[in-house]
Amino acid sequence: MLEEIQVTFHLSQRDGRICGQIDSDPLGRRKVVFVTDDKLSMPPYLRHHRVSQGERWICRVIRDTKRNDPSHGALIVALVWPTFLKFDAAFGRTVFIPLRATRMMQAQPEVLRVLEEAIARIELPRDGSELGVEVEMEEPLAKNRLIQVSPVGYDEMCDFAFRVGRYKPSRVARAEPDEVVSTVVLRAVKNMKADGTYVLRTAYIGTLSPREPWACSDEGELSEKSFPFWSGHALAYDQATMSRTFRASWREVIESRVEDLRAFIDTPEALGDFSRMSGTG
Repeated sequence: MLEEIQVTFHLSQRDGRICGQIDSDPLGRRKVVFVTDDKLSMPPYLRHHRVSQGERWICRVIRDTKRNDPSHGALIVALVWPTFLKFDAAFGRTVFIPLRATRMMQAQPEVLRVLEEAIARIELPRDGSELGVEVEMEEPLAKNRLIQVSPVGYDEMCDFAFRVGRYKPSRVARAEPDEVVSTVVLRAVKNMKADGTYVLRTAYIGTLSPREPWACSDEGELSEKSFPFWSGHALAYDQATMSRTFRASWREVIESRVEDLRAFIDTPEALGDFSRMSGTG
C-alpha cells in the first residue's frame, strides 16, 4: 500500500541540506524527510525539480529508516504533487504558485517540467495589472488541445466536461489534436499581501486564449472577448483528466449552479442532456 504524506521543505541550519517537516501523515510519524536521489521513482515531469525552501508537496514514502519508531530515523520520499511553490521571475521578483493553481495544472502535469524556466523568462508588470502571457520555450512541448470547432449560439447545445481543478465545465470535442506547440501560457495577478510579487492563477502548454465564459469578470469581457472565441473553439477531450461528457448550452453552464452540473454528471440515469434533466432550455 502506498503511503502519502504532506511535507514542507526548508534549509537545514545544521548542514545546509534541504529537508522536510511532516505537515500531515496518516501514521502520525514525526521524522525528518529527504527526497530520494532515485529520480526514476518520480514522474518524468518532476525528475528535474530541485526542492527549495518553503515548498510544500504531497510525497510518496519510499523508505522509513526506522519503521518501528515513529519519532526517530528519516523518511525517504518521492515527490508526487506540489501544494505550494515559489519561483523567481526576471529582476528577482517572485511568483507564488498556491494549491488552487497546482490543482489546475493536474489537467496537464507536463507543464511542471517547464514552469520554473517559463517564469524566469517573464517580466512581471510594474503597474500591478493582471498578467496573461505566452512564453516561447524554443522546444516542442506537447500537442495543443485547443481546437477549432463549428460555432454555436449562446443557447445551442454542445458537449461539455469538467476538467481537473476547474470550477465549471469546459466545451470539449472528441478530436485528436495535431498541432505541436512550444509555448507556455501563464496567468497571474498581483499579490495583495506582498509588494512586487504575483500569484499564479493557471499555467498550461498551448496558446493564449480568452478566459472561458463562466470565468469572465464582467459582461463586457464575456460578450466582447470570451464568448465570440469559445463559440468556435473547444478542448480536445481527454478521458484521463476530464469527467464524462454531457450536452448543454453556454447559457446553462454560465447560469446554472455548479452543484447542479456536477450532480447531473454523477447521476447514473443521466441521458447526457442537461436541459432534459434540469427542466431548462
